Amino acid sequence: MQRILIIFFLLTITTSAIYANPQDTSHIKKVFAGKYSPVCVNSSAFLMKGTPSGGFFTDSTNDCISNYFYPVVAGVGPHYVRYYYPCGDSCYLIDSALIIVNPTPIVNANKDTIICINGGAFNLTAQTIPTKGTLTWSGDGVSGHYFIPEKAGPGMHKIYADFTDSISCRYSDTVFIFVDTIPIIKFTADLVVGRAPQRVNFTDNTPFHIISWDFGDPKSFSSNFSNSPTPSHTYSDSGTYDVSVNIITEGGCENSLVKPKYIHIFPEPMGIESDLQINPDFKIFPNPVTNYLNIELGKNIQNDLPIKISIINDLGQSFGEYLIGELQAKINTDLLKPGIYYLKLQFSKGTSIAKWIKD
Repeated sequence: MQRILIIFFLLTITTSAIYANPQDTSHIKKVFAGKYSPVCVNSSAFLMKGTPSGGFFTDSTNDCISNYFYPVVAGVGPHYVRYYYPCGDSCYLIDSALIIVNPTPIVNANKDTIICINGGAFNLTAQTIPTKGTLTWSGDGVSGHYFIPEKAGPGMHKIYADFTDSISCRYSDTVFIFVDTIPIIKFTADLVVGRAPQRVNFTDNTPFHIISWDFGDPKSFSSNFSNSPTPSHTYSDSGTYDVSVNIITEGGCENSLVKPKYIHIFPEPMGIESDLQINPDFKIFPNPVTNYLNIELGKNIQNDLPIKISIINDLGQSFGEYLIGELQAKINTDLLKPGIYYLKLQFSKGTSIAKWIKD
C-alpha cells in the first residue's frame, strides 16, 4: 500500500496541473498561453491572452503587469512567460509562451549641410542597422529621397529620416539643411579718380566663403588679383580700369559683378587747368559756384542722352550720381561743403571730367 501511494504522488507532479488537492480537470481540453510575434523594445505594452480565459500571466522578472507585457521593461532578448489557469483550490494548469524583444533600429542620416538654392536636387542618404527595411524621408522640399532646394526655399530646414525594419520596429533621425542664396555684390572704392601712382582701397561686405578680385590692371601681374574682403591696389599708369569681384558662398552659391571703367587715373596732379576738361563739347558755369551748377552739352552729344554724371571731390570720394536727359541741366550744390570738386560725365565714346569750386 505504501508503494502505491508513492507512485501515485510521482505521477501527479509530472502533469501540467499543479494542485494541493487532486481535482477533476477533465472538462478543460487545453491551456494555451498564446503565440506572440517578435516585438520592438520601444513598442507599447500589449495585453496577453491565454485560453481558457480567466487565468493570469507572470514571469521571474515582473515583465508582466496585470497580464500586460512591457517590452521596454523586459529588454532585448528572449523572454518566457507563463499562463496560470486555476482549476480548483490551489490547482493551476500552466502553459509557457516565448516573446522575443528586438533592439531598436539604428538610423544615421546625412550630416547637417549647406547647399545653394540653385544647386539642384540633393541626394538624401542614411545608414541603417539592420540594412533591410523601409527608409522614408519627409520635410520641406523633399521628393522621394531627394531634397529640392528651390522647392524648400532659403533658410534652415529640418528633414526627417524614418526607418522601419522587417518586424515593424521604427526609429528616426533628423538632418538640418540650410539653403543659401545667390550673393548680392555691392563693392565700393574709397576713390574712383586719381593720379598715378594712385592707391585705391576697395571694400565688399557681402558674406562669402571665397572672394576673388580683379582690378583690371594686368600690367601689375599678380598684384592685379586679391582674395581679401578689403584689398588695396596701386595703379601705376594712367588710364581707365574695370574692376570685378567674384564671390562663392559657403553653400556654393556664386555670383560676379563687373564695374566697367570704374577707376580713372590721370598722369598729372589734378588742377584747374583747362586741359582737364577732356571733352570740349560741354560747359559748366558759374565756376566758382554758390548754389546751382549749370551744365550745357553740345548738340553732337545729343545721341548719347541720357548721360550719367558724377560729383567727386579732390580726394576721389563720390557725392552722388545723376542722369541727364537734356542738353541743359543744373545741379543744386547747397548741401556740398566749400572745396574743390570734379564733374565726371560718361559718354558712349569715353569719359570727360571738369573741375569746379564750391564757395
